[in-house]
Amino acid sequence: MNATTAAMMKIGQYEPKNLPSGFTPTLHFIHRITRTLNDIRYHIIGFRNVSTSIIFKSLDFFGDYCGIIIVYAGSMFINFVGYPYI
Repeated sequence: MNATTAAMMKIGQYEPKNLPSGFTPTLHFIHRITRTLNDIRYHIIGFRNVSTSIIFKSLDFFGDYCGIIIVYAGSMFINFVGYPYI
């Protein structure tokens, strides 16, 4: 546990109205920073999920497309060379 978390847990044990008036702006600032960091984390996780979804869909499409090309190339080769055992 880092020092910031330990300090916030210790401060969180007290009622805000019982704390000195100088703590109120500091607590608001800490809550705002925490909210911003959570928003950033949420957006990064969302970006990662969208990115992986796009990559997997692209790979799926690429795999289907390569399969079609291989079948088409194989049939062209057989038509060009002919069946060897006929």
